[in-house]
Order: sequence, then structure tokens, then C-alpha cells
Amino acid sequence: MRNGKVEYLVGDKYTGFGVGGRVPSLGKEPSNHRLQRNPAGPRFNFADADSGCDCYNSCGYRFAMSSLKMGYAQLVAQAEAEIRTLSVQEAQKAQSSGALLVDLRDVREIKREGKIPDSYHVPRGMLEFWADPDCEYHQEALTSADQLVLYCNLGWRSALATKTLQDMGFTNVSHIAGGLTAWKDENGPVEVDPT
Repeated sequence: MRNGKVEYLVGDKYTGFGVGGRVPSLGKEPSNHRLQRNPAGPRFNFADADSGCDCYNSCGYRFAMSSLKMGYAQLVAQAEAEIRTLSVQEAQKAQSSGALLVDLRDVREIKREGKIPDSYHVPRGMLEFWADPDCEYHQEALTSADQLVLYCNLGWRSALATKTLQDMGFTNVSHIAGGLTAWKDENGPVEVDPT
């Protein structure tokens, strides 16, 4: 132990926060730990996830890590409490009634896993811009639809995006619980790019 932090060599066993395993290579830190490279040698320090630490990247440069005020799971749960979430069956019914299903996933995900037929692709990073009629990137499909049903792979990005659209003023917007994964689990149709 040095400076109150336990040092491990790459390949050493570690435990903590209910997880355990072997210390991986730099940049592959165990979950719930923060990785800190000791510039004096090939050792790595794990600091408690609730405290900030001075860390070093793979080139030995020091950078500061601070604790998050709120993690992704809390953000998603907070969004879920304020938005409408549809089951796969409800989403299928909404689509057959004219709702526009909006795929927020990355193009690589769509190519690899397919998409819900007749869904409209909006990269998550462009959603706010494409949805805003005052923006030069506005896409009419988003503002002309009577109902929007968003989805991603697991429902996390779509929950956050649904909350964002609600905050922008969209009133008839929801997302699919469990995303495309749930859709496939319920044997919903998937369109795959043949190339």
C-alpha cells in the first residue's frame, strides 16, 4: 500500500465493491474502480470510486478524475419517471396507427443488427438539431409526425432522448422499453441491410 492506495501489478487479483478478477491492461479498469498508473513503474493504483484521484494515461501523463454527481443509471431512472414508456406490443400498435418509430442507434449498430421496418434513423447526437424547426439541420419528419416512438439498443439512450424531446416541447413522444433487444426478444420484425 502506498499513499493509502493499494497497488496491483497487471495480472494480479483484485477485489472490491463486490467484484473481483485480474487487473487488466491500462485502459481496461475493473468496473467500480478508478485506474491510476504509477509513473515510477508498471503498477496501477485503484482508488475508491467515490473519491477523485490524480491519474495517468497510457503515456504517463497525469490527469484528474472527479466523482460524478449522477451516473447514467440514475439519469435513465430519472428520465423514466417523467416519460411514457411503451412495451413492444404497444409500440407495434402505435406504429400500425401511424406513429413514427425513430431509431437513435449508430449506423454501425444498424448495419450489424438491423432495424425495425419503416423506422426513421436519427443519430442520437443530431436529435435536438433535427427536431428543432429553427435549426438549419431540421428534419421535417420529426415535427410532422403525430406521434414519435424512440428506440435504441436497450432503451437507455431512448429514455434520455425522450426526456430531451419532452423538455423541448414535444408532447406525444415515448420510447420502447428494452429497445431493439426487447423488440427482437418479442419476435418483432427486423429489417437487415443485405450488404
